[in-house]
Amino acid sequence: MVSMAILTAPRPKGEPERYEHASYGNELRYVYPTVKLWELAAEQLAASQNPFDLALLAARRVIDSGRSDNKRIAFLKHLGGLLDERGWSRERCLTLYRFIEWALRPRSEEKYEEYMEWMRKEEEKKMYVTVAEKIGMEKGMEIGLEKGKEETKKEAALRMLDKGLAPSLIAECVDLAEEEVLRLREERS
Repeated sequence: MVSMAILTAPRPKGEPERYEHASYGNELRYVYPTVKLWELAAEQLAASQNPFDLALLAARRVIDSGRSDNKRIAFLKHLGGLLDERGWSRERCLTLYRFIEWALRPRSEEKYEEYMEWMRKEEEKKMYVTVAEKIGMEKGMEIGLEKGKEETKKEAALRMLDKGLAPSLIAECVDLAEEEVLRLREERS
């Protein structure tokens, strides 16, 4: 286990790099190392294969961007590219990217929407789907929707049968053949 303090702003001069507490005769003294974000070399963090270094780089970029949403967006894009280059699992990348995006999220809603639009386009580029696959997916979705509609009609017909409505009225209301309604009634009993 490792513990450290990650400082995001300079400390007052003379502030100790330890924690001390005394109470009722008990004393606790905890000495810990500190990492000062502004002193870390961004290039070294970017080159590292350690995911924690990319998290530190994201925090460093928050300081570097100041209040500039344009810089934040540029850093988000750069860090996203670094994650893609690592070859890590999708889940590992997403976990880290959630933190990066949280840390560097543009302050203005307009800039955030601009960034999200860029992200959508990037995702589309990554989808290598052939025309035949797209047609197949669309056809599959159509078939699924049709099956869903048919199931909904049948469920409604069954509820109406439970209420004692006439099969001819049910067929008319839910747009099923009367024979289908009668078949549903037979299956139910």
